[in-house]
Amino acid sequence: MTFDYIEIVKRLGKDKICLDYLELDTVRASGWEEYSLRKKSKIVLCLRQSTNELKVRANLPYYLQGHNFNFSKEKLIDGIQEISELLNINLFNAEASTFEFGTVMNIQCNPQEFLFNHISINKKPFSSFVSKSKNKLTGKIYEDSILILKLYDEGHRIKTTLPKAIREDLSTLYGFDKAKHYIKIENHYKKPQINF
Repeated sequence: MTFDYIEIVKRLGKDKICLDYLELDTVRASGWEEYSLRKKSKIVLCLRQSTNELKVRANLPYYLQGHNFNFSKEKLIDGIQEISELLNINLFNAEASTFEFGTVMNIQCNPQEFLFNHISINKKPFSSFVSKSKNKLTGKIYEDSILILKLYDEGHRIKTTLPKAIREDLSTLYGFDKAKHYIKIENHYKKPQINF
């Protein structure tokens, strides 16, 4: 299982956030100040001074390691700990308002064949998306008011979006084989308090 995107919200109370490592991107009319924190990729931190509220929107696997092929619970904890230390606040008692996790599966058939044969869930159809470069089916999405379910060709995504150095790390550290077929299945919980 791979932990992926997370959005957390925290009322700061008397805590004072450390802004030393953040870059101010914009200030919204609503009063939200948007900052970014960069490592291998960017995460967004939103601060509203009037309500003393913080939101963190992070794809921690990409931020910490540049990919989401594999990302354990322990790495998730390490990522939240690192951000907590940089901000000088405890994010472990924040509320997860949205999160995503999934798994990568090695399948025997061609990913397009797999995707073509998944047409609905609970009698509701999937929406399809295609690769812009090759005009081929690379994924499907099902969405309702509380969940987004994504199925996509993980091998295609890795080969077309990740730098060569990261692809080599995936082969060495995680056993990724470019000759094999991989599908990623992700659940994105928009309202986790309803599901859990």
